[in-house]
Amino acid sequence: MFNISYESISKLATPAAYNRGKEYYEWQRVKSVSFIQDKIIFDASVVGRDVYSVQIQFDSSGSIYNAHCNCREYECQSCICKHIVAVLLVIKSKQEQGFFDGLGSRQISGQIFDYFQNMPVSNRSEVMLETTYKFQKRARGPSGTYSALSFRLGQDNLYMIRELKSFFQSMERNEPVVMGKGFTFNPLKHCFRDRDLPVINLVKELYEAENTSAKVHPGHGRASLFRDRDVVMPSAVAARFFELMGDKPFKAVVNGVAYDEMTVKQEDFPIKFIISMEGKSLDLKIDCDEQLMPITEEGEYFFSEGSIYKTSKKQQESFKPFYIAILGLKDRVVSFYGWDKERFVSEVLPFARNVGEVIIHENVLKAMEKRELIAEIYVDRIESAISAELRFIYGERIINPFKAEEKKPEHVGKILVRDMEREGAILDILGESEFKVLNDQIYMEDEDNIADFVFNIIPSLQKYCNIYYSESFKKTVVKNNVFWSGKMKLNTRTDFLEISFDTEGIEKCELAGLLEAIKASKRYYRLRDGAFLSLDTDGLRSVAALTECLELDASSFEVGLVKVPKYKALYIEKHLDMQAYNDIEKDEALVEFVESVSRSSDSDFVMPQGINATLREYQKIGFKWLKSMCRCGLGAILADDMGLGKTLQVIALLMSEKEEKGASSSLVVVPTSLLYNWQSEIEKFAPGLTCILIAGSRDERQDQIKAIAQYDIAITSYPLLRRDIQQYGDMKFRYCILDEAQHIKNPGSQNARAAKQITARNKLAMTGTPMENALDELWSVFDFILPDYLFSYSRFMERYEKPIVREESMEAMEELRRHIKPFILRRIKSEVLRELPEKIEHRIDAQLGKEQKKLYLSYLHRIRNELEGDINQSGFEKNRIRILAALTRLRQICCHPSIFIEDFQGQSGKMLLLQEIIDESVSGGHRILLFSQFTRMLDIIRQWLGHRGIGYLYLDGSVKAAERSKMISDFNAGQGSVFLISLKAGGTGLNLTGADTVIHYDPWWNPAVEEQATDRAYRIGQMKSVHVMKLITKGTIEEKIYNLQEKKRRLIDSVIQPGDTVISKMTPEEIKSLFE
Repeated sequence: MFNISYESISKLATPAAYNRGKEYYEWQRVKSVSFIQDKIIFDASVVGRDVYSVQIQFDSSGSIYNAHCNCREYECQSCICKHIVAVLLVIKSKQEQGFFDGLGSRQISGQIFDYFQNMPVSNRSEVMLETTYKFQKRARGPSGTYSALSFRLGQDNLYMIRELKSFFQSMERNEPVVMGKGFTFNPLKHCFRDRDLPVINLVKELYEAENTSAKVHPGHGRASLFRDRDVVMPSAVAARFFELMGDKPFKAVVNGVAYDEMTVKQEDFPIKFIISMEGKSLDLKIDCDEQLMPITEEGEYFFSEGSIYKTSKKQQESFKPFYIAILGLKDRVVSFYGWDKERFVSEVLPFARNVGEVIIHENVLKAMEKRELIAEIYVDRIESAISAELRFIYGERIINPFKAEEKKPEHVGKILVRDMEREGAILDILGESEFKVLNDQIYMEDEDNIADFVFNIIPSLQKYCNIYYSESFKKTVVKNNVFWSGKMKLNTRTDFLEISFDTEGIEKCELAGLLEAIKASKRYYRLRDGAFLSLDTDGLRSVAALTECLELDASSFEVGLVKVPKYKALYIEKHLDMQAYNDIEKDEALVEFVESVSRSSDSDFVMPQGINATLREYQKIGFKWLKSMCRCGLGAILADDMGLGKTLQVIALLMSEKEEKGASSSLVVVPTSLLYNWQSEIEKFAPGLTCILIAGSRDERQDQIKAIAQYDIAITSYPLLRRDIQQYGDMKFRYCILDEAQHIKNPGSQNARAAKQITARNKLAMTGTPMENALDELWSVFDFILPDYLFSYSRFMERYEKPIVREESMEAMEELRRHIKPFILRRIKSEVLRELPEKIEHRIDAQLGKEQKKLYLSYLHRIRNELEGDINQSGFEKNRIRILAALTRLRQICCHPSIFIEDFQGQSGKMLLLQEIIDESVSGGHRILLFSQFTRMLDIIRQWLGHRGIGYLYLDGSVKAAERSKMISDFNAGQGSVFLISLKAGGTGLNLTGADTVIHYDPWWNPAVEEQATDRAYRIGQMKSVHVMKLITKGTIEEKIYNLQEKKRRLIDSVIQPGDTVISKMTPEEIKSLFE
């Protein structure tokens, strides 16, 4: 009966609450359970620190409808608490024991009895229904026309339904309606005749639609269609009513006149057009019923001569201008003079024939002159433009539609009937060709339009008219087929890729202009001999796209050879494959170069002997890929997910290089926190590699740098590289490797500038997050490994950042992806570590405490008003620092007001939630990594941990590297249940697989940083499932930060696959939304 299971209950609670609730159930803490059957409600008491009241309500299908507990944990979070979990487990147990057997059947049987008790009897008697259609035309005012229905009902006698809406309401409720002294309509005893049901159902639809609208939009005060005895019908409903009536007669009242037997005729209404000529005028008289009028908006139904007509489509479409004339003229006569006579007989008369009978007087017939149309166009070329003269010839009559025709004596008294359909077709075609009118002629100057006219428009015109060309115009030809071929050669001496193109029928001096024309999206290019070249060919566009993508100078093709760095060969190869352009010849060195990179995982590189580790299969592939890229002289980014052993793969590469090529120094730049970690990893996995740490005082570092040549690897940090960069001036390394390369994400930072000054034969970047905040971070990393590969910074922003981030261009996204793909290797844990245990992520919502909420709303209101005034006065940029400070303060209030308010007496809803989670987790044997950006918050938490007697370790930026390593070892060895870590100090470079629970106490703007922190526990060596909990204070800035993360998370998934995360730099609009 009740749809509850262990799985469904666990999904409603946090892991800690579920486990604790299970214990309460097993310890029989649930007391005095009562069940209110008719409302399907359970009331129970649960004994904990206090006695808590729990109420759970189910819906009729057996699903949980609502649950409530008066404990403080329930009030501060969105999930169910442990007390509700315990009661649900009791209900589940009772159901398995058969306690509720038959309960569902008894409820259903009662519903069945109620249904049949109120079911209409099968032998109901029929009632007669009389329908009256009402139509009223209002001459003026906003009401327009008015269509309505009213009804009389009864058996022996008919009674007016005076309140139609109330009548349908009673029918809906099966309630009787008193019609008069002699008759009461009872829906359970009476029914309508089959012939009347369609109309009743039509009105019922209007009734139900109006009720539904009132429920969806309550209080909007819309006017009702039901007005006492009438129901007003919109035009479309009136048309449906006429369809339903068919040929059956019905009562009607039209403009106050009653008709006992109105019918709908499926035919055009009668109308005559009488054309006569008196003196200088041609007169059109419209002869029709005085009462003729449309009774539906689209003119599908007309009233005429006491009947309703359903008109044909042809009459509907052609009658409208004539009806307007009827309304505007008392005598219904329209007169035409001069040239308008010809326009009438040529343009209007054909439509009159569609509407009704046409009667033409004899003198008009004699004056009408019908001749065959001969159309001619004379085309000429004047310098860079073309002109054309159009002539419509009817016998001796020549008409230029762009010139006012002079009245000649021989035309007097004649009315020419022109072929307007053919004339219109010619003018429509010319209208598509961008011609302009000047001095009775049409002309055109744009080269693309001229070529389009010659290539496309002239063939269309030839179907309707004769075309004559001047000698100068005949020189204007269009070339469609141009053969392109190209050659690409890899110069192994210079390491440049050399590209050349040959064209058949086009001089090389034309190439630059031609490619510029394609870039400008022109369809044709005018060659120097005056001919037009069609640019709509795959070969041309492929070559143009290639020159644009590579930022090549088109004029260099005139010399015959273009040189580009060889690392662009991979992108060119992919581009040509996608364009299916096969007319480029490649030399053997280029083919071998591309294949060696593309098939790096299949290469025959041997693992180095000096590695004291067994590499996993994906790590071997990564090692081979790095070897291939470096052998080809290419930089690379190893972007594997955090915890997949990037360091080991690079150490294997360095060991391999030493074994094959001998000793030579390489430089590794790392975050300060990883200096000793790298040293220990090298000593552990490759003792054959000698290394030196660049650390200590300035004098010590100078001596260490001078000694680098004696070692295989020198390890320094980003801050020290900045300080010592001048000392590295003349050094040339075998490799320069940046670990956690996101440290150079800002192109203008000192970190980036220093790293890019290092000289090395090969450059590698290691990072699980090539982008954290914006696309320009990706550019900065590429500018280190392959300078200029992604163009200049400004060109990159124009070409990729703006279209991708601001305009969401998928085309630009795809192009960037193709550009970077050969140089990035990225694997994620779920793909390569099938044996890695599950990672379970939860967002857990907390509520603000009572005093905490007052403080938050008060501060939000005050700072929002202050900032709005300051921004309006001095602009957004000048207030950015103040804005971010305000956002930080709001985040601190969400964490705990005591961060900045001494002696705060209220409670933090999130802190209460955290305490519950830690209590439950520690009692269950779990070990926790707890991250926060605020060290003051970590101090508050550590004080509570000390008070509770829970062992913990604490790490922030003040802890030195050597002490940090000892703390990591101690925690992994089992010391402490909770490791409190400042996010910025411990988010990277730590291996903390001793923990199986990760708590992010407060959200950071960049989700990639949070994921790096999570992966301190979720990495190789982890044997348990890892629970990741993100605590979010509901309805506050924290929820907005979380939603902003999710919105922007898609960008890096689109650029670098499989996905990492990124959050774009916030716009003013996004930041303003945080204060809403």
